[in-house]
Amino acid sequence: MSGLLPVGRVGGEWLRVLLVVLSVRGAGAATYLGDCSQQGLNCTVLSGNCLDSSWFKYSSWTPSFPKDLLVKLIKRTNQTGFSVPVLSISWKLATDASIKYLQGIEISVKTLSTGVERCIQYQFNNPITSQVNSKKKKWAFSLERFEVDPSESYTVSACSLPRANINQDNDCPSLPYNVPGCENDMMKYTEVCKRRGSLWNPDITYIQSEMKMAIFFQAANHSPKYDIMLQSNDGEKNCNSATETLEEELEQRVNVTFSTVTWMASCAAYVITIIPYFEGCHNDCVRVTVQVPVPEKTPVTPISSTIGPAPAERRHIYTGVGVIVLVIAFGCIFWVQTKSKAKDLLKLPKKEPSCGMLTKLKPLFCPVLHLCSCFFCKGERYITCTITAKEVQCVTKIVNYYKCGCENS
Repeated sequence: MSGLLPVGRVGGEWLRVLLVVLSVRGAGAATYLGDCSQQGLNCTVLSGNCLDSSWFKYSSWTPSFPKDLLVKLIKRTNQTGFSVPVLSISWKLATDASIKYLQGIEISVKTLSTGVERCIQYQFNNPITSQVNSKKKKWAFSLERFEVDPSESYTVSACSLPRANINQDNDCPSLPYNVPGCENDMMKYTEVCKRRGSLWNPDITYIQSEMKMAIFFQAANHSPKYDIMLQSNDGEKNCNSATETLEEELEQRVNVTFSTVTWMASCAAYVITIIPYFEGCHNDCVRVTVQVPVPEKTPVTPISSTIGPAPAERRHIYTGVGVIVLVIAFGCIFWVQTKSKAKDLLKLPKKEPSCGMLTKLKPLFCPVLHLCSCFFCKGERYITCTITAKEVQCVTKIVNYYKCGCENS
């Protein structure tokens, strides 16, 4: 019994054997990515299989874990010239004596939906002899190489190398990070979101009639196929539906027409759905839906309101018109009679009478002329009137003699 190892020790040895096997299978996967050197430190960037060799041997001294881990999202241009979303990861080294045992830092990014983990190592090729750098500040590093997908969740970890021994303190602080979807203002312009239709504006329009529905929309790049679905409903339940498939790879205006002859007339509301198949999302792309409301019915105007006024109103109108006609008729008759009398009064005698003794008679008011006075002359009655001549612009008094029928004073 004395020769048996403790249970914890046995479990640790078996774990090391498993890690050695995995490391051998992944050996040779590490690639050189660049240089991370600073003044006083020779540093190399490597891509590996997330299994550092320090996992397979016991270390008498292990360094403290990194400090001030920070993760944010940025947009960069990759080697093919496309704009891609990238995690910007930064950290600092702990300022304690264990820094002289630090051989590097391993950054890992794990995709939570798939469990896939990617790692990059900052390998220090010489021992660090000072807790701070040449500028008397903490040793600081950053990494901008991990491309990410929209609407995905990740866990970012930073581990010191050599790794802590099994059953010792954790040497890898980690942070969760959720990448926004393609509706985000920055993400929508990345290539991965363009290939998911982030910039697609279908601009759906339609022409509706009693027997058919014509649907128009703008096709987009990166989507070779579209499903166009039309459904009718009565406001509570769906009644009829139909689907048409359109294969169109060019960015242009396209249309599809549905026949609704056999559809239920009581279901006059429609829903139009466009299902694209973009390269970046295939069968899981965002659908675009448009509601077509029930057409408004034009109200029927009562017939009586278009014929004219009511009978009582018509009687008032006819009465008013009759009064106006009568007034005009009486006015015309009065004017004609007055005109004829004026002509008789204005007729001058052939010669002026030679008068002897004139006797003034009672004044007479003529309808057309001004106030007149009557006189007797040789047994004949005459009238003298003062009038204003309208033919001249100055006031001129003219005395004329007319026969009149005035009475004696």
